Amino acid sequence: MRNGALRGRWLLPLVLLTTFVGCTPHVFVLSDRHGLGYEPVRSYAAQHPGTVLVLFDYHHDFGPGPGLDGPSTIPTSVDWVGTLVDRGWVKKVYWISGKALALPNRNARLAWLRRKTSALAPERQKSLLDRVELLDAEVLLSKHLDGPVAVTLDLDILTKNPGPDPSLFLDQIAAWIRVQNPPVVTVALSSAYQSDPAQGWAWLERLVDQWPQDGRIWQLAGGKEAGLPESGEEEAAWQFWEGKPASWTPFTGSFAPDTGTWVAAPPAVRRAVLKHDPQALDQGARAILSAWRDPDLAVLEALPEAQRLREIAQVAREALNQTWQGKDPPAPEPASVPWGFAIRLRAKGLDRGCLALWAGASNLLAASRYGAQQAAVDPRYPPVTSQEAADLVIQPTLFGVWRPIPGPEDFVRGLHSLMVVDGTHRTILQAPLVWERRWTKDEFLTALSLKAGLGPTGWHQPRLQWFRAATVWGNFPFTTPK
Repeated sequence: MRNGALRGRWLLPLVLLTTFVGCTPHVFVLSDRHGLGYEPVRSYAAQHPGTVLVLFDYHHDFGPGPGLDGPSTIPTSVDWVGTLVDRGWVKKVYWISGKALALPNRNARLAWLRRKTSALAPERQKSLLDRVELLDAEVLLSKHLDGPVAVTLDLDILTKNPGPDPSLFLDQIAAWIRVQNPPVVTVALSSAYQSDPAQGWAWLERLVDQWPQDGRIWQLAGGKEAGLPESGEEEAAWQFWEGKPASWTPFTGSFAPDTGTWVAAPPAVRRAVLKHDPQALDQGARAILSAWRDPDLAVLEALPEAQRLREIAQVAREALNQTWQGKDPPAPEPASVPWGFAIRLRAKGLDRGCLALWAGASNLLAASRYGAQQAAVDPRYPPVTSQEAADLVIQPTLFGVWRPIPGPEDFVRGLHSLMVVDGTHRTILQAPLVWERRWTKDEFLTALSLKAGLGPTGWHQPRLQWFRAATVWGNFPFTTPK
């Protein structure tokens, strides 16, 4: 049977090494949002009529959304698969929404799909639904597909009905993909829909690190540098992460789609992806890869101090308790080291105080004690009191070497803190602010300009000097979560 028909046979645990069929290069596209797989799949399907799409995804991605509104509209992660089918690029979709769905779950998934496409004209809805088939993973994973095939994997499938061992399920999916050897593979982290940031990154690392050097062209799609949620469900996920800073303490900000999330990916994830020498598909990906390959970041992360942020935050806690008891720690002795340090206090998403030492921070424990005390009485805000302890988040930040840059826009958002020098006056704005507040570059520069007293557009002035520093930081709740 041809054109994507299922041909039953158990697969042997081997990896097909052939990476080209005709003149079509095999690609592996990595992204956060699943909808960024639309263009790679569409481009392949345009050259291969009758393409079948295998969709490993908890969500069906059939809409409703802008891609179904008209032939010139751009789909999102909500409707990109439905758009591929509706526009005739994809002939059939095999949807795997879990490892082995019980009948109630299966019926609920299909009812969900029908409900979400119900706004379409009846004939159009029927045309879509006739071309999607919901399969248990165990059925598909025992088969081989003939004809032109593209495979897309959303790691949110590991959060819903993945069986007793989600990591084993991931390995089984990856093994099947490697044996099937489709010309196009796209993988989305879908950070907004992960239930545990550490586990989400670990799954991505596991998949990428175990993937062989099989000749595929690896590509990274970063998407927009800042934007709005693509659906009400995603917006709820953003709000969830913003309200639970303790859950993403090992990382650098709320776990939601943004290039900043990937700029600050764990080092093990970055190493796993970089070994495949990925190409950047867009400006967002170029920024991510530039950050991952930044030599100053590598030097900064190798410092022992960068591995001690949790300990440094604990010292800040102790200093705050002493401050509330009326005891003030001494200022740290300045040193000639190029590293800088800051302590920032936040509560309920709002700034409560900050002190930054732009360089010369050789004793970070002493700097943390002093910085916490000074941040608690930052004159820009009401004094921090012990009554706020349950809501307080401590953010220690380590600055690398401050490098002069030609102009204010020569930085990677989420990686670099910026310093503007106006005569003898220095003003710093820290990297984490970029995507805590989902600022674009221009919005970050406007905030820095206002902080420096230059007005919202003052950063355009040619007399100013600009510096950037690679930055690492962490977020630690004042109280240990139960």
